[in-house]
Amino acid sequence: MPDAKHDWMAALDISGLLVSEPVLHEHFADGPPAISDYLRRRVTTEWERFQLRPSEGQSQWLNVVLEDLTGIAREHWRKHPDIPAETTHALAEHTQTLRPSRVLVDDEGEPLLLVWIAPTAHGLDVRETESGRWYATPSTKLQRLMREVEVPLGLATNGRQFRLMFAGEGVTPHITWTAATWMDEPETLDAFAMLLGADRFFGDEEARLLALVEESEQRQLDVTDQLGDQVRAALDQLVRAVGHADRQARGEILAAMSFDEIYEMALVFLMRLVFLLYGEEKTLLPHGEVLYDRSYGITHLWTQLSREHHDDAPAMRRTFDAFPRLLATFRLIHAGCEHPDLKLLGYGGHMFDPERFPALEDRRLRISNATMHDILHKLIFARGKVGRTYVSQRLSYRQLDVEQLGSVYEGLIDGMVRRADEVMVTIDSGDQPVVALSELQAREGDDLADFLRSVSSMSPKKAESIACRAGTSAPPAVLDEIEGAEALDADLLRRIAPYAEFLDVSATVLPGDLYLVQQSGQRKAGGQYYTPKWITRFICQRTLEPLCHDDAGRIKEPREILELNVCDPAMGSGAFLVQACRFLAEKLVDSWDACVRRTGEQVTIPFGEPVSQAPPTARVLPEDHDEAVTWAMRYVADNCLYGVDVNPLAVEIAKMSLWLATLSKDRPFTFLDHKLKCGNSIIGAWAEDIDRYPAHAWDRRAETGSALNEALKQIRRQVRDQLRQAEQDERAGQRTLSAQVPDVRQQVAEALLEIERVDTLDPGEKERLYHGLQANPRWQAVKRMYDAWCALWFWPMTSPLDPVGAGNGTSPPGPLSVPARGRTE
Repeated sequence: MPDAKHDWMAALDISGLLVSEPVLHEHFADGPPAISDYLRRRVTTEWERFQLRPSEGQSQWLNVVLEDLTGIAREHWRKHPDIPAETTHALAEHTQTLRPSRVLVDDEGEPLLLVWIAPTAHGLDVRETESGRWYATPSTKLQRLMREVEVPLGLATNGRQFRLMFAGEGVTPHITWTAATWMDEPETLDAFAMLLGADRFFGDEEARLLALVEESEQRQLDVTDQLGDQVRAALDQLVRAVGHADRQARGEILAAMSFDEIYEMALVFLMRLVFLLYGEEKTLLPHGEVLYDRSYGITHLWTQLSREHHDDAPAMRRTFDAFPRLLATFRLIHAGCEHPDLKLLGYGGHMFDPERFPALEDRRLRISNATMHDILHKLIFARGKVGRTYVSQRLSYRQLDVEQLGSVYEGLIDGMVRRADEVMVTIDSGDQPVVALSELQAREGDDLADFLRSVSSMSPKKAESIACRAGTSAPPAVLDEIEGAEALDADLLRRIAPYAEFLDVSATVLPGDLYLVQQSGQRKAGGQYYTPKWITRFICQRTLEPLCHDDAGRIKEPREILELNVCDPAMGSGAFLVQACRFLAEKLVDSWDACVRRTGEQVTIPFGEPVSQAPPTARVLPEDHDEAVTWAMRYVADNCLYGVDVNPLAVEIAKMSLWLATLSKDRPFTFLDHKLKCGNSIIGAWAEDIDRYPAHAWDRRAETGSALNEALKQIRRQVRDQLRQAEQDERAGQRTLSAQVPDVRQQVAEALLEIERVDTLDPGEKERLYHGLQANPRWQAVKRMYDAWCALWFWPMTSPLDPVGAGNGTSPPGPLSVPARGRTE
């Protein structure tokens, strides 16, 4: 593996992506250079002295680490009272000035690195009250300072821990060294000297620390693009495997499912796999416990499948135990386990519900271990560039942002499942377009080149070169050498062989098989674009910052922050909602800290009430900052966030994004069904619109045919007659449907408030109440009324009508359907 020399990373606490393994391998191919024996002895001696007298010896110990170990000359360090003024920042809302303990400057005096030194007994993630009125952690204070003074690199330390941080866009990635391990694992000490040595700040510009971080970010974006292609290929492979199993069962497995439902099922299956990979790397699932790993863990399953593939890859096409094992894991995640050897919280929710897709649970759905190996490989590995070559590198899901995962899956929402009527082949280019083999056979020369350019991302030069060579018969001896040839019969292989140069032969689709197609240009036509993280952060900060503070700049009360409502009317994968959740959670934690300062005692969450005035069952604000932020994100997601998208798959992806962002080891999924909804936020009706039939909906002309235009005239005449009758009924005192709307809306509002009042740790009760609301006949009647009113504006006119009001599939609703004259049930 290209990163074998950098196994030291596994021994550190790493959050997010600061410096990636491929970047390290390219710049430090042999791993971290070993420091000299003299320097290692000096560090060991000073560490032992520091251990004996931590408070008194901290300054000397840090001098050894930051100057001797790094090789950075003393004249480049600024300490009190020479801290540059431009590296300090006054926080008006906390009446405190943030000031670094040390600053590393270049030859011109420009700051390169901020250092925040906490007391030796104080953890980097524990709130401190000694340095001012802002009761935040040392890491949080340094992060805020770095952003305010625009110095992207910082180091927080208490002498025992050293945390290197990068204040980029979104979450602040960091690497934390524990000095106690430096003696037992010397390569981690070498790595510290490598990343914080003098050359990283004063050496070759391309190898400086900031350049390495920025290069890692760019490569991570490239990996995300690559992962998107691979997930699409994995999805296609899963769809084909499901279709093959269905054919073996004579079509009985998928008989009750539409193509859209099959696609949704396959996509949710892959989302479940991503959740497992993310959860295990984040240690949110019991990865490392023997029973979980051997029976349920996806990482251990991958190891087993890799071993099988190495020993006898062809035999994996005849074994089928990996797929049902994954289904068992899905059920475990959904329901949880109380066995003493495998304690696991049931996350609940709709994502892992085994009843959601009965076809997945059908015993006849057999997917081979070979297929599952290929699918997992596409999710776990991505091609990364090392030097001038591309190598397969293992993805680190704990270093992937939730927004990146969301963008990967957002690129799949325009996919469709189709069933082949003839032999279909896959062009090995770009997004792997699938075309009929007969289309290739009917073309040659320039005609074939033009066709390849029109259906794929192939360059004109490559298409012309391939077209010149394609179409000629291949010698029999060459047929068996074609990759993927073993799965095809001899006759079909001979038909495909002339085009094998630009085809993925292993992805050939036989008549009757299911396959995946992308709707080219569909996302662009629908205005669907992924919003980069730097944009979402900027907009959320500019929009929400003023709402979280009063006119004097003081942070508002927790209750006021939790009463904010943030709605994204076209949420896509939830990029804005995730960023808003993070931003408001940090503000909520600030507000809790302000309550602690004001009351002088511990407070409870979520409303910051003093412990002395709260019931015994109230939750106390955690001392650990990260734990407090996790709680805050749950409360924000539960109280403040709303989203709408016209694509139901986008809603599923947005839910997954928020679940991953708020995921906790001991808390179930937040219930989001009543907050993230599928619908068209552009189209709708006001309550006052419902009183009258939308007559103007028929003020249009049919695209073709005088008969259709005559039918529209009939409709308009009928509408006018009905409106006159409705006005007479209203004058006569007949109660219209719209008159009952306020009562129903009040009932629904009260039901939603009841859902909101349920504790965030009881999503099952929230779901029960919500389903009760969904089943309310009065609410459903009003909903149908609004839907019918809106639908008339888009009613298709494609053929002449039957007698007006009869209805023939294209006719508009007749007299009995006019909303103003109906009654709620």
